[in-house]
Amino acid sequence: MLGYRNASVLVSNRGIVEKGKTSDLGMIQMVERVVATTSGQNTESLTDAIVKAGGDINERALQQITRSTSKKGRTSELEKLKRAISMARAEYTAILLSWLDNTLPKETNEIVFCGGTADYLIKELNSHYWKVPLSWNANVEIPEEVDVSGVGSRLCDIYCAFLYLRELVEAQTKSRNRGKKNGI
Repeated sequence: MLGYRNASVLVSNRGIVEKGKTSDLGMIQMVERVVATTSGQNTESLTDAIVKAGGDINERALQQITRSTSKKGRTSELEKLKRAISMARAEYTAILLSWLDNTLPKETNEIVFCGGTADYLIKELNSHYWKVPLSWNANVEIPEEVDVSGVGSRLCDIYCAFLYLRELVEAQTKSRNRGKKNGI
């Protein structure tokens, strides 16, 4: 799970889930690096703009957060933002991949990536883990009627927990109903 606040790894070996590991290596680490190297930016607006700009850093997504009033100033600010994002992304990705490499078992048969940060870094993760089969959000599709806020894959963990718990309740209900029919 690669999220905004942290990164976590759960390892399942032959169906047994081992103790997980969590780090503070969420995407906020990258965003804070950009904030530190640019002036007048804050993590909230910058995060949204960085995600919208994507890996190729689409300038149009960054224009909304420029603070300069002149065309020359905005152009200069956009270039600084692009450089800062590019450098921060490269640094953050290197640190995150190093942590993942040291956390994942050497003999890994599959990796399931979840979280918005995983979506943001899909190119880098695919490239780095090209030898291992990868799954994105466990191939879970969030129904439109559930994703009323348009947050997409960020709902996967809670939606899957809901499905699992619903299944448990339904199984218990069926078991009780069978017991009532059998006079138990």
